[in-house]
Amino acid sequence: MLSQKEQIGLECKGFWCEKLLTGEKDIELRQYPLPPEFLDRTIWLLASGGEDGVPSLGDSVEAGSPAASVVGWVRFSGNKEYHCPEDWEADQDRHCVPKGSPYGWQQGETAVIYGWVVQEAERLPSPASMPAASRIKRSLFKLHTPPMQMETSS
Repeated sequence: MLSQKEQIGLECKGFWCEKLLTGEKDIELRQYPLPPEFLDRTIWLLASGGEDGVPSLGDSVEAGSPAASVVGWVRFSGNKEYHCPEDWEADQDRHCVPKGSPYGWQQGETAVIYGWVVQEAERLPSPASMPAASRIKRSLFKLHTPPMQMETSS
């Protein structure tokens, strides 16, 4: 278990980071619930590129990696579970994921989708370089240097 002092990052495609930071998106969809120890805690947004539905970061990331940058932070207040496509579709204005997206409900394949409920989010004045990081679980990373101690990326 990580201490409250340790810095956590969430890999998220840049497009989705933008929606979280502007408040357009207030539910982040994932295939797993946010672990309880990460609720009500600052989580850095690691904006990555690449193909939708495919992680861009490896299990270990070197400081300054061009694969992602830190664009802001988010805090989540809880998890919401979607057990049927109708409930998932009813919240489309909150999670911003359209039907047919690889991030959405897959008929015949999806049993549950988890929505991480956004409590607050804030953009950094300018993106910061990716700190060294290690994967904790799926898209969650332990950051080995706090992002604000890194130089901003150009």
